[in-house]
Amino acid sequence: MMGAVALLRKEDGAAWVEQVEALERMRVELRGAVDKVCSSAWVEQTRSKMEARLTRRRWRRSWRRRRREEVEAREQRRRRATLTLDAWLQQRQRLSDKAKREEEMQVVADSAVSEVRRKLADCGRLSSILSAICQLRTARCLATTRKGLASPESSSSSSSSFRVHVSLLRSLCRRRAQLYRDEETAILVLTAHDDEEEEEGEEGGDEEAEEEEDEVALFGSTGRQHHAVHQVADSSISALLHIRGEWDTSEPCHTNVECPCLSRGEWDTPEPCHGNVECPCLSRGEWDTSQPCHTNVECPCLSRGEWDTCLSENGSPIPRGWVQPPPPSSPAWLTALL
Repeated sequence: MMGAVALLRKEDGAAWVEQVEALERMRVELRGAVDKVCSSAWVEQTRSKMEARLTRRRWRRSWRRRRREEVEAREQRRRRATLTLDAWLQQRQRLSDKAKREEEMQVVADSAVSEVRRKLADCGRLSSILSAICQLRTARCLATTRKGLASPESSSSSSSSFRVHVSLLRSLCRRRAQLYRDEETAILVLTAHDDEEEEEGEEGGDEEAEEEEDEVALFGSTGRQHHAVHQVADSSISALLHIRGEWDTSEPCHTNVECPCLSRGEWDTPEPCHGNVECPCLSRGEWDTSQPCHTNVECPCLSRGEWDTCLSENGSPIPRGWVQPPPPSSPAWLTALL
């Protein structure tokens, strides 16, 4: 390589000078580029440009994410609106079908009632016609008897036969009229019963929905406490008494006296866990007869009698004007109150 460079210098000095000048210019340019890259201003400028580019990228990414979320939210709202609209349309369709069925049933019932009433009116007209025929025959019989055109024996025999036929026809009319009246009453009762059942069903559905809302508001939609126990207790009185007895005699799950699983007897007679009279595990008798830890009357360990007598000699644990309840009517009720 060095030999080629020396040969080039000997053969053509002008070309060599040009090559040297070009390399020198290139070296100067590279030095300037290196100085520019190594300068703190260029580094800060490049860093600011990169940060601006990253910021734009993050903004575009967040904008696309927000746009996607907006599109998804819009789609969800559209689906919910579609479901709500479909449910509303189905409800309207059910109400329309129900109204049509009720109208058809009402038309059928009205036609049946009108037919029965028409037959009942026919029976009434037939009874009126029979009465008119009887009156007409009586008048004719009287006329023929006055004129002497018929003998009394023949008139009496024909009158008895006529009365028999008329009585048969009247009994038939009465039976048919009673049958038609019963049929009319049955149709009216049936239509009224159907209306009452529909109203009761709607009211029952509303009451069930209200009860469900109350249970959700009280116990929550999931994890309702003691729901199974409440269902068993609601089934019968014996189940309620059994569960109440187990609750009263249940053992505490731990030593904390504030635990609700303590039975009433265990709550009334537990042992104090320490010497602090404010401890809730003091029984009612121990609280009433506890001695004050000091002479301060504001001490909560003062018994009720001592607190009343320290204020007044005639003090009483029962407030003035307090209405005392009557004594228990049975020993079982007394044990339940204790």
